[in-house]
Amino acid sequence: QERPYVERGGSRGNGVSEVSLSWRSARPSKEFMNTVQPAMFDISMHVLGDIACNRLGKELRREGIPYADIVYDYVNASQTPEHESFTIKAYVSDKDIDRTMDIMTSVMASLDGAGASVNEYRVSRSGFLDKLHEFSSAPLYDLSKYSDRCVSAFLYNSSLASPKERLEFHQSRNLHDTTSLRFFNDIASALLDGSANIAIGCPSEVSRDVLLARTDSIWKADRASSIVRSSAPNLKDTVSFPGTAPKCKLKSSMKDHLSGGSVWTFANGFKVVYRKMPSSGRIYYNLALNGGFGGIGNLSAGEGAFISDYLEQCYVAGLKGSDFKNILMAEGVTMTVKVNLSNTMISGHAPNGKASLLMRSLLALANDRRPDPESFSYYMECQDMLLKYNEGTSLARMTAIDSIMCPGYIYSTYKSPGKLTAALADKAEEFYSEQFGKMNDGVLVIVGDINEESLKKTLSGYVGGFRTKEVAFRRPVVKYQPVSGWSTYTADGIRNTIDVVMSARMPLTSANYAASVIAALIMEQKISETAAEEGMSTMVSCNFKIYPEERFNII
Repeated sequence: QERPYVERGGSRGNGVSEVSLSWRSARPSKEFMNTVQPAMFDISMHVLGDIACNRLGKELRREGIPYADIVYDYVNASQTPEHESFTIKAYVSDKDIDRTMDIMTSVMASLDGAGASVNEYRVSRSGFLDKLHEFSSAPLYDLSKYSDRCVSAFLYNSSLASPKERLEFHQSRNLHDTTSLRFFNDIASALLDGSANIAIGCPSEVSRDVLLARTDSIWKADRASSIVRSSAPNLKDTVSFPGTAPKCKLKSSMKDHLSGGSVWTFANGFKVVYRKMPSSGRIYYNLALNGGFGGIGNLSAGEGAFISDYLEQCYVAGLKGSDFKNILMAEGVTMTVKVNLSNTMISGHAPNGKASLLMRSLLALANDRRPDPESFSYYMECQDMLLKYNEGTSLARMTAIDSIMCPGYIYSTYKSPGKLTAALADKAEEFYSEQFGKMNDGVLVIVGDINEESLKKTLSGYVGGFRTKEVAFRRPVVKYQPVSGWSTYTADGIRNTIDVVMSARMPLTSANYAASVIAALIMEQKISETAAEEGMSTMVSCNFKIYPEERFNII
C-alpha cells in the first residue's frame, strides 16, 4: 500500500480496546514456495513477534499501563492467496489507547532502526524451536491438520514438510548467533515501515491526520536512534543460581512395577522416580509436592485460581521472575507451576546436557526466592483488565456455569472478577515457603534417554540443598453438596451461542473413563448430524473431575 491506513475498530464496549500495527509482505513466487525461503521467513516473523511483545510489555509496565494481553499474528503464504501479513496487538483500557499507540510505535520503530539484541534473539528463537519440537513430538494429529497441509500444497504450492523435518532443518544450521541476528535484523527492517507499508488500528478520538502525524514523528525519531532497547536479561546471570550442595548419598533404589521405572530415595528423604525412554535428546520432569491451596486455612472463595501465578511475580536468585524464565528458555529449559486443591506441581523439560542447570534452577526457586510487591501489584491490574476483556467469551460463560453447578465451593480453578486482592500475596508466600520447606513430601519424576548413572551423580550433588522435614500430609476434607436438577443462565456475549453442560456423579475407574469417552464421541456424532441439518456448528468436549467430587461432565 502507498500510504498509512487507519482502522477505527477494536473496541468491544467493555472498557477494553485493541490497539494494533500491521505490515504486509509480498508472498514468495510460486517457484520459491517449496524451498527453505518460506521456512526462514516464518521463523523470523515468529521471533520478531515474540521480541516485539516482550518489549511492548516491558515498556507498558514501565509506564504503569496495565494490559489484558499482548499478541502477534502472522499470516503466511501457506494460509492465504493474498500477501503475507504481520500484526502486533495490545488490549488496554480505553483511557490508555493513545499512550499505548505511542509506545507501540516507538517499540517497533526502534526494532526497525537498531534491531534486536543477541540475547533477545536467542531467547525467542529457542522458544520457537521449543514449540516446533512439541508439535513434532505430538503422538496424534487431527485429520484436518493433514488435509489442511495438502490443500495448502495444492493451492499455494507450499511445502509438505512436517514439523519434525522443519525442526531438523533449523537445528542443522550451523550459524553463530551474531550471524543469524544480522540476517534476522535485515528481514525485520525490510518489513517494518512507518510511512507507507503500515496499517494502524486505533479506536481513538484523535483525528486521523493528527494520529498519522504523531505516529510518523515518533517513528522517525526512534528509528534514527542507535540504542537497542533489549527486553532480555543478561543470559550469563545463571552465575547467581545456587551451586552444588553438600553431597547427599543414595539411600535406597527399587523398581516401580507400575511405571516400569526406578525409585531412588536419598539420605535426606528426597525421592526421585526415573524411567529411561526415547525422548529425542530431552528429559521431561515433574516435581510433585503434596499440598495444594486446599490447605490454606484463611483462603477466600476464588483466590486459589491465582495461586499458580505467584512465583512468576517473585525475585528468584536475584532476578525478576520473567527474567528467570527467559534465561532458562534460552538454554532450552521450560518450567510451569500448577497448584490445585491438593498438590503443587512444577514441570517442564530440558536438554539432556542441562540436568545440572535444571537442578540449580529448582534449588533457586525453592531456597532463593523473595516477594516482589511491585510486580504483584501490576499483575493484579493486568488480571483485572484480562477478566474484563474476557467478558462474554466462552471462558467467562464456563466460569458462570461452574459457579451454578458448584454453589458455595471456594476452591474453584476458574479465575473470577473481584476475587484477586493484595491479601493473596502474603497467603501465597506463606504457602510456598511451607511447600519448599518439606521437599521430601513429594517426588521428582524424570523421564528421558539420559544415562542413569550420570543422572544419579548429578542428583546427589544437588538434592542435599533441598530443605526437608518429617511431615505427614493429610488430604484436605472438603465438605460439599453438589447441585442436582437443572438450571439456566443468560448473559451478554460477543456472539449468539448456547452452552449446555451435563454432569453426573461417577467414580473415576478405568472402565468408567473408557466408557465416558466413547459416550462423548457418540453424543458428538449425533449432535453434529442433527445440528448440521439446521445450519448450526457445534463443539462437544468432555472431562472427568476429581474435585470437589468425582464427576463426569459433557460440554
